[in-house]
Amino acid sequence: MEKTHYEIHLQDKVQGVGFRYTAKELADKLNIYGYARNMRDGTVSIELEGSKDKLEQFLSWCKTDSYKTNIKQVDFEEKEVKGYREFSVF
Repeated sequence: MEKTHYEIHLQDKVQGVGFRYTAKELADKLNIYGYARNMRDGTVSIELEGSKDKLEQFLSWCKTDSYKTNIKQVDFEEKEVKGYREFSVF
C-alpha cells in the first residue's frame, strides 16, 4: 500500500469540545496514523498518513462538521510521508 501524508488545519471553535479524541477514534478505525494538536491560536492541526482513500474519508468527515463543532474553514495539503506508526493527541 502506498502511503500519503495530509496536513489539515481546522479553524474556529474546535478546541474544548473533544474533537481531537473523536478524530483519534476515527483515525484508529480507518487505520491511519499521525496526530491532532491544539494550536495557540485556537485552531487544530492534524497530520495524517495512510492510504489516500482513507485520508479522503477523514478529510470528508472534517469538512462535513461531523463532530458538530462550528468549523468555519478546513485547509489541507499533501506533503512528504514522515512514517508515523500511531495516531496521537497533543
